[in-house]
Amino acid sequence: MPETFDQTTFDRYAELYEEAAHWPYRKDLELPALEACLGDITRLKILDFGCGPGFYSRLLKTKGAADVTGYDISEGMLNYARRREEKEQSGITYTSSLEASHKAEFDIVLAIYVFPYAPDAPTLFSMCQAMFDVLKPGGRLITQPIHPQFHPDAEYYRPYGFRLIEQQPRRDGSKVQLHICHPPYDERIDAYYWSQDTLNETLTRSGFKDIAWRPLHIPSRITRKQEINFLLPYARQPHAALIECKKGDSPPID
Repeated sequence: MPETFDQTTFDRYAELYEEAAHWPYRKDLELPALEACLGDITRLKILDFGCGPGFYSRLLKTKGAADVTGYDISEGMLNYARRREEKEQSGITYTSSLEASHKAEFDIVLAIYVFPYAPDAPTLFSMCQAMFDVLKPGGRLITQPIHPQFHPDAEYYRPYGFRLIEQQPRRDGSKVQLHICHPPYDERIDAYYWSQDTLNETLTRSGFKDIAWRPLHIPSRITRKQEINFLLPYARQPHAALIECKKGDSPPID
């Protein structure tokens, strides 16, 4: 993540982000979609870019990744992740900087909810360049931005523990306030909207190819009507998208 990003925004949110990963729309919709996209990750080296409290880093390890590095510039998030690692000894490395030694090192870069915190186009491009640089040739980037077609009614997502309050008109770089209203939490975090065209163009300009937007599906294991009815509105119009792409042969275009 670029050094211009304000890491202090997230230093105090580690436990909240850890808990939110277990909320129903995350564990029953987002996680199954992500795991299907990841596929078999045994023997792979993966960078969790913007790892936060390390939830996804630990998930990658449990799914068989050979080597996992969590990267974040929020010391509060990293302190939480490192305390968990000291206790659990999962073999995950956490770092607050990407060095020259990381260049072309990873098979996959996972970047969950990273692009929404790029406040302008240069920062978004810088993020993509950093991800491109650390991937091996042909390596994959899997990322979750705010879905460009998220529901405009701020109350639509309240049943899932949050609201999205957007600045009108909706345009690239416009502010979207994430209001986490899942008791006991009542927190507001600023994020930023990026259109599908801009995300695709920025990824392409950064050197990525084969860009695919993956859909959400309610897993077949969920059969109770009450659970399906609860998840269906989110699945139809999620607030986050899932993008997969590959590192191309051409370097980024400045």
